[in-house]
Amino acid sequence: MPSDAGQEITSIEHDDVSKLTSDVLANKNKYFEMLIENIDDLFWVFDVINQRSVYVSPAYQKITGYDSSTILDDFNKFRNMVHPHDIDIFQQLYADVRNAEPTDINYRIINARGDIVWFRCRSTPIFNDDGTHTFTVGVCRDITERMGSEQSLRESKEHYQRLANSNRQLVMEVNHRVRNNLAGLLSLLKLTSQRSKTVDGFANAMQRRIQVMSMVHDALAQTGWGDIDFRDLLRGLAVPRDYMISRKLNVVIDGPAVMLKPRQVMPLILALLEVYNIEGQAIPIHRVKGTLKLIWEVLREPDRHTLRLTWRQNFSHIKDGERGRHDYAKLAEELVRGFVEYELGGKCELFVNGNINHHILEFPLEIETVDPGTFAGSFI
Repeated sequence: MPSDAGQEITSIEHDDVSKLTSDVLANKNKYFEMLIENIDDLFWVFDVINQRSVYVSPAYQKITGYDSSTILDDFNKFRNMVHPHDIDIFQQLYADVRNAEPTDINYRIINARGDIVWFRCRSTPIFNDDGTHTFTVGVCRDITERMGSEQSLRESKEHYQRLANSNRQLVMEVNHRVRNNLAGLLSLLKLTSQRSKTVDGFANAMQRRIQVMSMVHDALAQTGWGDIDFRDLLRGLAVPRDYMISRKLNVVIDGPAVMLKPRQVMPLILALLEVYNIEGQAIPIHRVKGTLKLIWEVLREPDRHTLRLTWRQNFSHIKDGERGRHDYAKLAEELVRGFVEYELGGKCELFVNGNINHHILEFPLEIETVDPGTFAGSFI
C-alpha cells in the first residue's frame, strides 16, 4: 500500500513538471518578449543580408531619446549618433558584425538630449540551417555611470601621482637648496673667523647672516618653494631691522613686478645684506636717518632679461668722526661680488664716494615673465 502511494505521488509530480515545461516551450516567445521589453539593456537584431535593423527593444528610446522607427527606417541614423571620437571603433564593430565575428566593445553615442552615453555592446552571429550568416543579435548596456566612476578614479590617481611627483621634486629641491646653503654657511664661517678679532665680533657677524638665511627659508616655504615677488623680498627681507630702530630712515623701493626663481633668492638677499654691511655697521644706529633708495629695472635683450638694482644712500648727515670702515667692510665687498658674480652669474659695481653710497647689482633673470608696470612705494 505505501509503495503504491509513493508511485502515485511521483507520477503526479512528473506530470506537473511536464505540463510546466510544455507551457514554457509553447509560450517561450511570449516570455522572451516580456523579458526584453522590461530590461534596461538594449536588445537588437540586425539583418546581415539586407544590411538593416529589424528589431530594437523599448530600451532604445529610453536610452537614446529617439523613437525606434528612426533606426528601423535608416540604420545610418544610429551611426550619426556615435561620438565623433569613436567613429573608428563603431566602424570596426560594424565590420565584425558583417563578418560573422562575435563582438564585445565599448563606445559612446550622443543622445537626443545632447548627453554622452557609454555603451558596452556584445553581439553574436546567427546562421541558418545551410550555414549562411543571416542575422546578428546583440545587447547594448548603458555603462555611463561606471565609466564616469572609472574616469574619476583615473583622474584621482593621476592627481595623486602628480602630487607625489611634485612632492618628490620639492624634497629634492629643498635638499639641494639646504645642502648648498649649508656649504655657503660653512664658507661664511671660515671667512668671518679669519677676520674676527674677538669671539663676540665673530658671533655678531654670523648672527645676522644666519637670521637672514632663516627668514629667506621661511619666505620660500610659504610659497611652497615657488617663484617669489622681488618687491616682497625687498620690503620684508632686504633692509636689516636695526636700520629701522630709530625710525628716521625712509626706505623707498621702485621698479616693475618681477618673480624670482627660488634658487636666485638666497644669494640675492645675502648680497643685499653684505651691501648693507659695507657701511651700515660702522654707523651708530641712532644716527641712521635720511633716505635709502632701492630702484630696479629690467633690461630686455634678445636672448635674456637682466635685473639691474641700484642701492643709493646719502650719509652727509653723519659727522666724519662717526663714520669709518669697520672690520668686516672688506669681507662684505668680497661676499657681495661672490654672491652676484658666482651664484647669480651677474656683475656688481660698488661705489663709496664721500658721503654717498651708490651700488649697482645686475644679474640675468631665470624667468621671462615680467610685469611691465612699475611699483613705487616707501615705508618708514
